[in-house]
Amino acid sequence: MPHILPKFRPPPARPDRDRLGVALGLAAGLTAGWVVLTAVWPPAAGPMMRRFHLRNHSFAAFAALAPVPAMYNFENRVRWVPSAGADRDEPGGGRYFNHYPARLMTFIDDRPWTLRRWADQALELDTRFRGQRLVTRYRVERRDDGAPRVAR
Repeated sequence: MPHILPKFRPPPARPDRDRLGVALGLAAGLTAGWVVLTAVWPPAAGPMMRRFHLRNHSFAAFAALAPVPAMYNFENRVRWVPSAGADRDEPGGGRYFNHYPARLMTFIDDRPWTLRRWADQALELDTRFRGQRLVTRYRVERRDDGAPRVAR
């Protein structure tokens, strides 16, 4: 009668470390550590706030923060204002976003319509967290062919 069960092999006396497992564990630990630091150490919140505005110092800094989840306790608000810089809000006031307010000009589904509608205006992003505030204003201008162009 053939033997159906696989033969048991004892583990080696000195097991090799699973390098991928160690790397993933380290990445998860660093990510969790950054989330905790953001909540308790104000300088750690700065890069997170700049990430929402696409204003990180480098792409490497942006990519390093990519695994860190966007926290819902950041107050992100957007509003459309005249490019001249007047303090008049868009009709109906600004809007709150959970995270990534810059998506209005980057990857939102109706981006072409939104930018054409608000051409010759400025998109103001306002993020607040525990007494810190970051405001960025992007101008939406019309090119010669009528298409919108975003500039900071």
